[in-house]
Amino acid sequence: MLTNILKEEDVEKIHEATLKVLSNTGIYFWNSPEAIEILKKAGCRVKDTRVFYPAELVEGTLKLVPDRNNLRIYSSDGKMSIGLKKGEVNFSTIGNPYYIFDFDKGKSRNAVESDVDKFRIIFNNLDNFQLTATRLILESMRKKGETSSLRCEKTEEALAFFRGSNLGLKKAVGKICFNGTGRSKEQVRLGILE
Repeated sequence: MLTNILKEEDVEKIHEATLKVLSNTGIYFWNSPEAIEILKKAGCRVKDTRVFYPAELVEGTLKLVPDRNNLRIYSSDGKMSIGLKKGEVNFSTIGNPYYIFDFDKGKSRNAVESDVDKFRIIFNNLDNFQLTATRLILESMRKKGETSSLRCEKTEEALAFFRGSNLGLKKAVGKICFNGTGRSKEQVRLGILE
């Protein structure tokens, strides 16, 4: 039995409100002239660095999305996958935290190298979570500027960055095909993909 948290009319109200926000409020793009130009050519209205999406463009794009009953996300070795069809529930960690809550000290602190292994152990033992898109942004990385300036010259490098600290996890799902060539690691992290 499927649990329906929202009624169909509620889903439709959320969709209509989303179209209104995209069309009237738009989305701010920071330091992304290439993305802005692509969206402008696609039919979006642009004011400075804010992009406004016409409802027709959003609706037309949604019609191009493949049937979710046929979509699967595969692990980097291709041996594991998760489905996205109706009724399949998958949980994921997501985000790139800079800080970790230190229970011993009772406060947040910068993420450090030793936290990566702890994250792996915890995630690997959470049976309810099927995949992770989390990469801890360590204090040492921020000091070196590694979160924004390094380049991904090969798809393998981009995939390795995308998986981040999740390499070697039995449940980590990372084989999402895209071309990372010429993109900075920050662009890959933000999902600005070809």
